Amino acid sequence: MLQAEQRERIRTYRNLAREAFARDASILILAPTVVEAETLTSELERGIEDRVILITSELSKKTLIERWNRTAQKEPKLIIGTALALSTPAVDVDTIVIERESARSYRGIQRPHID
Repeated sequence: MLQAEQRERIRTYRNLAREAFARDASILILAPTVVEAETLTSELERGIEDRVILITSELSKKTLIERWNRTAQKEPKLIIGTALALSTPAVDVDTIVIERESARSYRGIQRPHID
């Protein structure tokens, strides 16, 4: 299902968000790149703009802090972002979606390189 075409995945993500909001919970969608996170945000925020929070490393420090603080509020929200969004203080997230989970962008340089 989540390997389907983008249009179908967007529809599924909207349904997951509605279900989470009905449970008074939040949902976190991770994207492998900033561009994909921004695309997902523009596709998913229609009608729920006040509940969508985009978290990426491209944000200014001030904007990031504002959005970071919004994630800590106890209200249903849709958090979309890159791996940075995993460290937000949102405690009411009950659904996590990893968009394109096999993307190489999720892998960091982990090996110690010693000369």
